[in-house]
Formats: sequence, structure tokens, C-alpha cells
Amino acid sequence: MIGIIIATHGDFSKGILNAAETIMGKQDNCEILTLFHETSVEDFADEMTEKVNNAFEESESVMVFTDLFSATPYNQAVLNGRNRNKEQYRVICGVNLPMLIEAFNQRMLQEDISTITEKAIEAGENGIDEFFNLMKEMDKE
Repeated sequence: MIGIIIATHGDFSKGILNAAETIMGKQDNCEILTLFHETSVEDFADEMTEKVNNAFEESESVMVFTDLFSATPYNQAVLNGRNRNKEQYRVICGVNLPMLIEAFNQRMLQEDISTITEKAIEAGENGIDEFFNLMKEMDKE
């Protein structure tokens, strides 16, 4: 089973995992990592390395979901991937609930990391819309 790490600012990672598990049930081989104002970048980097290494002990592939491109959680996840096989490690920014649920679903189907990445990003993008835009689309049908 592919390892999943959710790394975000504040308690967002804890909250989004809680929401996903409310819908899908407890998820194995899934860890959260939180960056708080008082957390040093060095401590966060060490914790990221530890979580990624632990995830690789449990599985062949690891996905790290982060909240923002080019922010500390993302940057540390990318730095952790420098010496890793790119076919076994993915860093995805902009995590949202549809994306995470799709990743868990695809992981249960034992899809490969490339498929999970592609389908998770697609679900994340498709999960973003606005009510009146949706209503216009429904009126067209």
C-alpha cells in the first residue's frame, strides 16, 4: 500500500485527514505533519525526513500532499525527494478533500503511484467550482 503523508501549515493536515477518515474510515500508512509558527524549519525538515523514511519502510512508494506550492512543507517534501526514485515518490501541492479521498480510493484499488497521482489531481481540480456556475451547466442540459 502506498504511503501517504499530509504536510501543511497549522492543523489543516489533521483536519483534512479527520474529514477523509470520517467519510472513508481509518487509513493505514498515512501520516500528518504540521508546521506551526513556532516550529523551526530545521525541526520540520527532520520530522519530514523521518516520516518519509518511515513510510518507505512500510511501502514501495510514497506520496506527500502539501497545502501550498513553494512554502516550507512543499519545499521540505521536494528536498526529501532529491535522492529518491522519481517513480516511487510524488509531491503534490494544493491538497483538498476530493483529492485526498480519490488518492485513498485509488490506493485501495492498488493502483500504481502514477495513476493515483493523476486521478487525485483530476479529482482535486474537478472538486472546485461555484454554485451558480454549476447551476448554469445544469440548465444547459
